[in-house]
Amino acid sequence: MNVTGELAALNRLYENPRLYVEALSIRDKKKRVHRFGDVLTGEQRQILNLLDKKDEWGRPEVTRLALVKARQIGATTTVLLDRFARLSVSREPLLHMIASVKEPQADKLLGMLEVAHNQIPDRYRRPASRKECKWRWSP
Repeated sequence: MNVTGELAALNRLYENPRLYVEALSIRDKKKRVHRFGDVLTGEQRQILNLLDKKDEWGRPEVTRLALVKARQIGATTTVLLDRFARLSVSREPLLHMIASVKEPQADKLLGMLEVAHNQIPDRYRRPASRKECKWRWSP
């Protein structure tokens, strides 16, 4: 794709980050790669719909989300990829925090972010590394 085509695609993502979320790749438990939009569950679609809601002035209705959740519905993956996509295409400075109780889970989440980050075309990708992720482990 040429630069003009890439810029047009990026502008579409600015207007609709949900397209970006669904285009991101994830790895399943067997390490197979899937396009996230192809494997979304009903619960994950509900979460994305909630995160997509806007008020009458076009601002996000959800500015804070505390999700008490059942395990294995993909909520963490959904919110992580949604926030990553919005951070990646935002013209405004944004701050997001995703917390994990256990170090192995934190490493898994960072791995998901690395897969997503590596999908950004080189010329638009901001440098990132695990060193930039600050976390504290307190057993």
